[in-house]
Amino acid sequence: MKKFLLYSTLVGVFGEAAIINFGVDLKLLYLVVLINFFIIGYTRSIFFHRFQLYVFLFLVFSGAISILNGTNDFSHAAEQVIGINVLGLYFYNFFLYFNGQVKYVFQTYARFVFYLAIIGLIIFIYKIVIVHDFEFRLFSVLLEPAHYAGAILPGFYYYIKDYNRYKKEVFVVTISLLLAGSSIGYLGILIAFFIYNKKVFQIKNVIIYSAAILIGLCLYFTMDSVRMRVDDTFKSSSNFDVSGANWSTYALISNLYITYNVLENNIILGNGIGSHQISHKKYISTLVGGDEFSLIPDLNSKDANSLMLRILSDMGLLGGFIVISLIVKYYTNANQYYVISRAILIYFFYKLLREGHYFSPEMYFFVLMFYFNFKESKTEEALGERII
Repeated sequence: MKKFLLYSTLVGVFGEAAIINFGVDLKLLYLVVLINFFIIGYTRSIFFHRFQLYVFLFLVFSGAISILNGTNDFSHAAEQVIGINVLGLYFYNFFLYFNGQVKYVFQTYARFVFYLAIIGLIIFIYKIVIVHDFEFRLFSVLLEPAHYAGAILPGFYYYIKDYNRYKKEVFVVTISLLLAGSSIGYLGILIAFFIYNKKVFQIKNVIIYSAAILIGLCLYFTMDSVRMRVDDTFKSSSNFDVSGANWSTYALISNLYITYNVLENNIILGNGIGSHQISHKKYISTLVGGDEFSLIPDLNSKDANSLMLRILSDMGLLGGFIVISLIVKYYTNANQYYVISRAILIYFFYKLLREGHYFSPEMYFFVLMFYFNFKESKTEEALGERII
C-alpha cells in the first residue's frame, strides 16, 4: 500500500501534461489525490494542521476584502482558496503517512527524475533523427522545458552531491537539462554548484564558483536564445518598455508592470487571492510597447509568469513576507538533512522566479517535504540531546 501511495503520488507530481479541460483544468494529480485520500482515510485518520487553518483564514480574509474593494471576484478567489487547501491537506497527510521517511521519499523522487530524463532523451533523439525537428527542446512528458527543468533540479542537486555513487544519473540528468534549453534551468545548475558544499563561504569553493560563472558566461556568449532573453529583460525592466522585446521578456515585464501597479494601490494585501488576471486586464493597456504584442496581450496573465510576482499581486507585501519567512524558518543545515533542504531551495528559486501557478503538481510535494525534512532534523536533534 505504501509503495502504491508513493508511486502514484509521484506519477501525479510529474503528470502535468495529463490534463482534461472542462472550463477548468482537470489534472492527473487531482484523480490521484482523490483516490489516495480514500486510502489514507481508510487506514488512518485525516489530520488538519493548525497552520493550514491560519492559511485558510488569511486567504478568506484577504479575498473577502478584495471582493468588497472591487479588485477581485468570488469565483477567482474561491477557486484558489479551495485548490490551495485541498492540495495542502493531501500532501500534509501524505507525509504524515511516511513519517520519519523523508529521505526515502526523496530518493524515490530522484529515481523518477532519472527515468524522466531517459524518456526525455528518447523523445529528443526521435524528434531530431526521425522527425528532423532541429529546434526541438527536451521536456520529457511535462508541458514545456522550463517546467521540466524546475521539477528535476532538486534531483540533479541530490545526484551531484553524491557523484561517486551516481555518475550515470548525473550524466543523464545533466544532459537532459542542457538539452531543455531553459535559461532558468541553466541558472538552477549554477545555483546548485554555488551551494554545493555545506559551508558555502569557503576559500576552496572559489574554484567551483569560478567554474559556474565561466559556464554562465559561455552560455551567454554562445547561445543566442539565452543572450537575447537576458539583454531584452535588462533593457525592458529598466523603464517598463517592451518595444522590440521577445515574447519571453514581454511575459515577464508585462506581469512585473501589473504587479507594480497593484502594489502602488494595495501594497499590504494586494488585490486579493486569484485577482492577478483581473488586474492584468485593468493595467496592461498602459504598458509602453505593449501594442506590439496585440495578438497575445494576456500572455501568462493567469500565473504572472512568476510565483513571487503573483503572490505580491494577489497578497501584497504581507504575502511575500510570509512566504520568505516560512522558507527561512523551515530551512535546516543539520547533518544529512541539509542536502534535501538545499535541493528544494533550488526549486523554490525556480518557482518564485519563473512560474506562478498555485496548483503545479510538484509544488506542494516539495513544500511539505521541506517542512517534514526540517521536522525530522529537529526530532533527531532532540533525541541526540536526550542521549547526551
